[in-house]
Amino acid sequence: MLGPDGVGKSTLLEHIGPLIEQPFFRRQLLFHFRPRVFEPGDNAGPVTDPHGNAPRTYLAGWAKLLYYFGDQLAGYFIKVLPAKVRNELIIFCRNFDDVLIDPQRYRFRRTHWLARVLRRLLPRPDLTLVLDAEPEQIVARKAELALEEVRRQRIALRRLAAKSPRYVLVSSAEPADEVARAVCCEVIKFLAERVKRRGGRRQKIRCAALLSPPRSR
Repeated sequence: MLGPDGVGKSTLLEHIGPLIEQPFFRRQLLFHFRPRVFEPGDNAGPVTDPHGNAPRTYLAGWAKLLYYFGDQLAGYFIKVLPAKVRNELIIFCRNFDDVLIDPQRYRFRRTHWLARVLRRLLPRPDLTLVLDAEPEQIVARKAELALEEVRRQRIALRRLAAKSPRYVLVSSAEPADEVARAVCCEVIKFLAERVKRRGGRRQKIRCAALLSPPRSR
């Protein structure tokens, strides 16, 4: 799940769990940016000033980027792959793609070429949801980034989403429950296509009936 600060990622996470997890998966596993196999616990607190710290030196930036890459790669085999085998819903709120979109957040400079090379070596997510809204609306929700920076990130994210069918652009301008239903529809479409590709028994998945609220009597 990708998108600028304020686009609605945290709100969406609160809504999609019950809609997707219970019908299709055993449980939900959530990571913020990386699996953190090299660090005890999850000490990733909320970031209130993503561009507030000065960039690292070139050498320190390259070392940190390699550290993030190693964590992502090891985490895939230690945490992500076993969870996929157990049919668990695995969600990354940001992932290694975010290093390309917002290097300043990670205090990187002039690491774009190395990040691109390392990104190609990582296993790709089955489905990446890119949340999108007008920059003015995003800043009104959460004024942690300048309007021009949000515009820049939005353009970069839309270009990224256009490069592969694994990326799906989802409008987050609607109310949270409507955005959650749209995301669930995309996940259900993906699951149906995966069953079809694997040559399994054809399953009838009725997205509208599943996601629409029950009618009052």
